[in-house]
Amino acid sequence: MIRALAFLLVVTSSIIAYADPAGISVGGTVQHGQSITISGTGFGTKTAADPVVWDNCDHGQAVTARWSGGWPTAADQAASTPRYAASGSIGSVATAHSLASNYLAARAYDSGSGQGFPNNPGVWRVFSSAPTTIYASWYQRVHPGFSSGDNFKWLDYSGGNSPYDSSGNWYLEYVGGLGGNNHINDNAAGLFQDPDLCGGNWGRDYLCNSWYFGDSVNPTSQWVKLEVLINVSSSDTAGWIDLYENGSLERNGTGPHSYNGATDQTISGTPRNLLLGGFSRNSGVDNWRFWNDLYVDTSFSRVMICTGSTWANHGTCEPQIPTTWSDTSITATVNRAAFGATDSRYLYVVDSSNVANSSGVAITFGDESPTPTPTATPTPEPDECDGAHLVLCVTEGSCTGAGGYWCGGTCQSGPCATPTPTPTPAPGTHPNCFGCRVLN
Repeated sequence: MIRALAFLLVVTSSIIAYADPAGISVGGTVQHGQSITISGTGFGTKTAADPVVWDNCDHGQAVTARWSGGWPTAADQAASTPRYAASGSIGSVATAHSLASNYLAARAYDSGSGQGFPNNPGVWRVFSSAPTTIYASWYQRVHPGFSSGDNFKWLDYSGGNSPYDSSGNWYLEYVGGLGGNNHINDNAAGLFQDPDLCGGNWGRDYLCNSWYFGDSVNPTSQWVKLEVLINVSSSDTAGWIDLYENGSLERNGTGPHSYNGATDQTISGTPRNLLLGGFSRNSGVDNWRFWNDLYVDTSFSRVMICTGSTWANHGTCEPQIPTTWSDTSITATVNRAAFGATDSRYLYVVDSSNVANSSGVAITFGDESPTPTPTATPTPEPDECDGAHLVLCVTEGSCTGAGGYWCGGTCQSGPCATPTPTPTPAPGTHPNCFGCRVLN
C-alpha cells in the first residue's frame, strides 16, 4: 500500500519539494516533456521502469520499431497498412490533441486480392509468455465515413505470435455497430463459461454478470480515451478485466470489474499477444482507424495524472512515462496529452496490485501557449492506385489499368520517352568526332 507521497520537481539546478497527499496543498507547476521526481514510500518494485510500448506517434520511426506486427500487410494491401500520418492528412481527421503532430492509422479495405487480413486493421505486441497483468491506454477514433456493419472489434488477447491465433483468444468489440454495446467475446480462450451456474444463461462471467457492458462512446466524430486492465489468470476467482471509456468504468452488474472470471484458462502454447484494433464487418475506402498515445505494459505499476481528486473517482487519466522506479522514488517524463496548458490536475502512483494513493497530489500545468505558426494544409493521403494517383501503382498491370504508362519500373501519366539513338560515325571519320575527317 502506498502510504506517503511527496512530489519533487527538478527545474534546472534547483529542487522544489511538494507536499504529500495527507491533506496538504501543493503549489508549483509541471510542464509537458519535463522530467519530474516523485518520492514517497510503498511504490513497490518494477522490473523495467519504462512501459513495454509507449508510442506517441511523433518519434519518426517505423511502426515495427515499437510493435511486433500490424495488419493489413504491405505485400497485399500497400495503401492500407499501419502507418504514421500527419494530423488532418486522412479524411481531415486531426490528432487526439494539439501536442500530437501525427497519429497511427490503418484501413479496413480490400484492394482486390483478398489477402493480407484487409478487414483486421491494427497493431499488436507479442509477449514471450503469458503476463500476470496488462495495462493499456490509448486514444481511438475512426474516419467520419467509416462503415462498420454490426461487428467492430477493437482489442484482442490471444495465444501465439499473431492475433486470433488457433491456440485461443478473446476480444472486445462493439455489437450493433459503432456506438453499440461494449461486449467481450470468447473464441475458446478460457473466459468463464458455466451456464449451469447462471441459470442456464451463456455469456455471463463468474458472478453471472452479462458480457454486455452497456452502450459505447461512438468514435466516428470524436476521439475516445480507452483504458483496459487485465488480471491474467486461469482462475475464475482471480482473473478480471476492467474497461474505462473517457474515465468511466464500464460494467453491467454488481461485480467490482467489467468482467469477473478467468482470462487465460485454456489458451495453449507459450507466447501471448495483445492487438489494438481488429476485425470489422465492412470494407471500404473510408474505413480508416486512428490511434494516438498508445501505452502498453505488463505491470499495473504506473504514474497517472487525472481529473479527479480521489483515486476512487479519478476520472480521465493520462499515463506518465517512468524512466526509473524504486520503492521510494520514481522519475518520470510528463505527458500532458489532452489536458490544457494551465489545467490543475491530480497525480497518483499505482503499485503492482493496482492500489494507488487515495488522495491525489495537486499539480498545475505551466506550459506556455505559443502563437501557432501558420502551416500549409496537408495534402490528404490518396486512397489507392487510380488515374489521379498513379504513384501508388506498383505493378505494370495496376498502372496500365489506371490509364498510366509503365516506364522503367514506375507508373507515369505520359508515354515512355523514346531513347535518342547514338549516331553512327560516317565512314572515314573519327569515332569521337562526328563530321571530322581523319587526317592521314
